[in-house]
This record gives sequence, structure tokens and C-alpha cells, in this order.
Amino acid sequence: MSIVIETSALVRIFLREPGYERYQHALFRADIAYVPVSCVIEFTSVWRLGATRLGWLEALLSLSNIAV
Repeated sequence: MSIVIETSALVRIFLREPGYERYQHALFRADIAYVPVSCVIEFTSVWRLGATRLGWLEALLSLSNIAV
């Protein structure tokens, strides 16, 4: 199974908003998860998330099943 992860799902997982587990579970169960470049740029532009968002996103994108 492959999925596409968009910005709001990334934000929900990062902030651990209610229901984030469903998105996180789908992300890790997918054979491959695509994150569009536009969503990477948008996520890094959301300043209210703080500086830790950059390291978190880098770690997420380094997973073997994630493709940009």
C-alpha cells in the first residue's frame, strides 16, 4: 500500500493533535509514503511549530519508506 502525506497530516502528527495516531499508523504501515515537495516546503514554513520541526521532519524523511 502506498499513501500521500500532506501538510495537515504532518502537522497533526508533529503536534500530536487528537487523532494523530491514525495518521502515524498509516504512515508507518505503508510500503511507501510520498510527501510532495510542496508539503515539505509548507511544513517548514509554519513558524508557529518552532525550530524543532526541522529536525523532526529530517528524521521523518530519512525513514526508508518515505519518498519526496
